[in-house]
Amino acid sequence: MQRQLSSQGTWLSPIQRTKRSQQLRYKAHEANRTLGVQWPPDGNVVKEIKGGLEKAKKWAASLRRAQLSNVDRWVAYNSCVKPALLYPQVPQQCDPEDMAPIQTEVDRIVCHALGLNEHFPRAVLHGSVEGGGMGVPTLWAEALADKAVYFLHHVRRQDEVGRQLSLSMALTQVELGVGVPFFELSYEEWGHLVTPSWAVHLWKACSRVGATLKASEESHWLPPLQTHCDRYIMDLVASSFSKKNSFKIKYCRRYLKVTTLSDLMLHDGSRLYPDVVQCKPLVGRKATYRWPDIPAPTRCCVKAWKRFIGLCFPEQVVEELEGDDWRELPGYSHDLEFFFHPADGDLYRVEAEGAVRYPSISRRANMLRLGMCSLRGDQIVASLPEGGIWVEVERGKKGLVVLCQSLRDEHAVRYHARMVEQEELSKGRAFVIG
Repeated sequence: MQRQLSSQGTWLSPIQRTKRSQQLRYKAHEANRTLGVQWPPDGNVVKEIKGGLEKAKKWAASLRRAQLSNVDRWVAYNSCVKPALLYPQVPQQCDPEDMAPIQTEVDRIVCHALGLNEHFPRAVLHGSVEGGGMGVPTLWAEALADKAVYFLHHVRRQDEVGRQLSLSMALTQVELGVGVPFFELSYEEWGHLVTPSWAVHLWKACSRVGATLKASEESHWLPPLQTHCDRYIMDLVASSFSKKNSFKIKYCRRYLKVTTLSDLMLHDGSRLYPDVVQCKPLVGRKATYRWPDIPAPTRCCVKAWKRFIGLCFPEQVVEELEGDDWRELPGYSHDLEFFFHPADGDLYRVEAEGAVRYPSISRRANMLRLGMCSLRGDQIVASLPEGGIWVEVERGKKGLVVLCQSLRDEHAVRYHARMVEQEELSKGRAFVIG
């Protein structure tokens, strides 16, 4: 559809040949009123703060002109002024510094209502009663309490808003890449690694006042450790790199869609996945977590990633995972897409229409590969051949290189058997002690 832009910030769209409708155009930072909240697409709070300040000044002037007692002024503040200013704050992401102009105006109203000089020390006005203050909470503190109540209400009910909050929390958790709920971590230490959102803003505000939101067991999703001695990548990064470099490494980790050290290894545990070392897309792995698509990392980020790999894994091996067994889990961070048939050396990739066959071009095997197949599939078969194995694959210059066999299912069965045996032994010891 053709559009004609005008210089007044409007565009004309032809709906019918004889009639045109004129619609306004807004920029991403321009806020528009939606259900009492000034909310622009980019999330800035400039217009909302400006509107709140004008509202506070208007109320302050009205209360000064009115012939009210201090008690009536206090009632007016709590029943009219404060609710009007706090209502739009729940969806907003305001810091105390953002609300300082409004708070300055509100403090005058509060001081007059309490019979105090308007220059009364603010530290005493808002300080706790236990510390010798008057215990009048700031608007930001009241808004934080409202946000916490709003958050807990919807997350517990798991209604539409609760489900969206849970999804946002899961995205933040997988982006952070640690095994502790982010609400229990310090925002000052970890906040630079995550993308801003409403849940992240609540975490930042709670961390600022020393409050912690602890989730009940299994109500806050965490990416699981996948092998017996597995570790989270970001735990290793945070202890060895600066915030600037850890952000770059985190970006590469998001691009590769890896979370734990086991994701860096081949499925047989022999060495690092070659494409992981070079920070290239992992061929043959399909991520099961819902990672957001992001552009390829810059050279600076790739350089930081390679420095991390070289420093932590100089031999291209994760020593603590050598000979380690995969855990038995309902789901892993990724699934394999390629199925290898050793008898004829062909590769098969499972797709919706069937299995695409990639014919063998070299059956020469060594310690680093099981064979090589064509980069292009030649036919689609209805089912996978018998006697095949799931394999790790790397895209080479001449073809798809079959790197190794996946031992994940075999190890998971062995791990489950060992856990059952340990449980039976512990029950036997308890019986003997009893």
